[in-house]
Amino acid sequence: MTVLDVCLAPWNVYNRRMLKVLETMEPEKFQAPLIAGGNSPSWILGHLADTDDELISLLCARQRLHPELSKIYHHARGQ
Repeated sequence: MTVLDVCLAPWNVYNRRMLKVLETMEPEKFQAPLIAGGNSPSWILGHLADTDDELISLLCARQRLHPELSKIYHHARGQ
C-alpha cells in the first residue's frame, strides 16, 4: 500500500457515505435549509467542492478547475 493509497482510503469512505446520503435525499430537502436561517445541503456540497478545488491548487497539484465558484461560496475573496 502506497502513501497515496493510505491518504485516499478515508477520502473514498467519506465519498461513498456522502453519495449514499445524497442519493436517498428528496430534491426538496436538498434545496431547503437544514435549520432555520442555515445553509441547504446543496450549498454545503458546493462549498465543499469549491474548497477542495482551491486546496488542490494551493498544493500545486493543478490549477483550479472552477475558479468561478469562489464568487458564490467565498464571498469575501470572490468580489
